[in-house]
Amino acid sequence: MTNRIEKINEGYNDGISVSTNQNPIFYFKSVKKMLETREEVVLSALEGAIIMAVDSALLLERSKIAKITNLLTDLTRTGQTSLNQNIDYLSSHHKAIMKITVVKTAQYEEFLISEKLNGISKLSSEQETENDLRILETGEYEKKTPRT
Repeated sequence: MTNRIEKINEGYNDGISVSTNQNPIFYFKSVKKMLETREEVVLSALEGAIIMAVDSALLLERSKIAKITNLLTDLTRTGQTSLNQNIDYLSSHHKAIMKITVVKTAQYEEFLISEKLNGISKLSSEQETENDLRILETGEYEKKTPRT
């Protein structure tokens, strides 16, 4: 029988380690990009980064790009083992860990297919950011091609 931490670590290779160094929009864009080639992505966060992971997952769900399908929480032991540390000291240092699994929605899959069929050109990063913010506000996936 596997313990909870082993279960939480399953699927780790299909995910993103969230930190407090980036904002939720960064992770929103990263997961959105990953979902172009995958069915699900796992957002993994420790301690203070948990709020970033939750915000990112909620942005994805609100924009109908992905749906939250699983949420796992636990405590993980941290610290380095050395001859000078005893077991009691190590076992008292735990950090909260959260893993959020999001799965691509059918609506986003249809958008990706229609985008490929229509041959919509790649937008510049500035236009992509503007488009992402519009998606967050409206929940619509229509990419407008750049004006010539």
